[in-house]
Amino acid sequence: MAEDYHRGEMNVAEQKHTFDGFISVSVFSAAVLGLVVMFLSMVFGTDLGWLTAFLITAVIGGVIGVLLKQGTAYWMTVAILGVITIIAGFMIVALFGA
Repeated sequence: MAEDYHRGEMNVAEQKHTFDGFISVSVFSAAVLGLVVMFLSMVFGTDLGWLTAFLITAVIGGVIGVLLKQGTAYWMTVAILGVITIIAGFMIVALFGA
């Protein structure tokens, strides 16, 4: 049995695919979470208005997406979060004032 082993002959394609997927999901999650934390920090930690913080976050999110070569899932997630932020922001301003 031990003599059947030959070093370096194992097919590692599945392990490589799994590792690449894990790294992709980790980068995607870190980028989106970083954008959310950055937006919330600018809104609640500085004197910037929510719309200014949103525009800055959108620009930085676009740069991050291009630099990290993110796919459609990233762009759709950022776009959906952007739409939710715009709707919620205008609703809160309409209800409670500036």
